[in-house]
Amino acid sequence: MTTVVLGTNKLENCEWLIAVGEQPLLQIELDPVVVSLVLPEQASLPLVVQRNEVARGDVRIVQSEHDVGIFTTEGYLLIFNATQLEPDHVVVHIDLRPFGLAIFTDGEGLHVGKSIIAHNTIQGARTAIALG
Repeated sequence: MTTVVLGTNKLENCEWLIAVGEQPLLQIELDPVVVSLVLPEQASLPLVVQRNEVARGDVRIVQSEHDVGIFTTEGYLLIFNATQLEPDHVVVHIDLRPFGLAIFTDGEGLHVGKSIIAHNTIQGARTAIALG
């Protein structure tokens, strides 16, 4: 079982962690950590990361076997980090506010606009969190 901790939420065995409509926004694989992050058209700046490679956008990816970080190239703001703590367990932090999207995590949970998604366990869903 793969467990992703997103804010205070546990997402277990979910194909897509976050989607906007039918478009996957965030997917993660483990061993090693592999990230795909595709921002929707509503974002103020384009960003497409496919399997730890920048396909579109002005970001830098820093990675090791158990960690992937995505930074803006201007100002070096950390917008995404995934750290694999155990073979089946990864902790994710995300902050898309530099791209004009009010989506970020903190100790309270996953913030989406003025809403907070917190303390949930979602298991076996194709899409764990669907927006729009």
